[in-house]
Amino acid sequence: MKIDKLQKELTYYVNELEDLERSKNTIKTYSNSVNLFIDYLVANDIKSIDNDNIDSIMKKYRSYLKNKRNNTPTTRKRYLQDIIQFLKTLDFNINIELPKDSAQNKKIKYLNNEEIQEVLKTIPKSMIRDKAVIQTLYRTGLRV
Repeated sequence: MKIDKLQKELTYYVNELEDLERSKNTIKTYSNSVNLFIDYLVANDIKSIDNDNIDSIMKKYRSYLKNKRNNTPTTRKRYLQDIIQFLKTLDFNINIELPKDSAQNKKIKYLNNEEIQEVLKTIPKSMIRDKAVIQTLYRTGLRV
């Protein structure tokens, strides 16, 4: 598929997303991701893509996002997912590994018992409601 046709297909894709009543932000995000990819193709003088070269191109693009644009793993994964979703509507078969989502690997930080007691000591006695909220969050494990 020629790159100029890819741009036309993106227009159809955006229209389809609008017809499906996706949010404006979702449509904008998808469109920006695919446009960035198309700009990459043009800048690297790639004239067309097909099922024979798409995996190679996507691997190079993944590397570009990491090394040239310095995107985080989460951002790279989102860009690639958006592009893959779009290309699948055009019957492309893409088999590349996506970056690990760093947010899934973060350890949850929590206050220990002494730290909670320090927080509770800072709440004036006249603010019973605030103290009750903090105790409820702590004792039930709720997040703010």
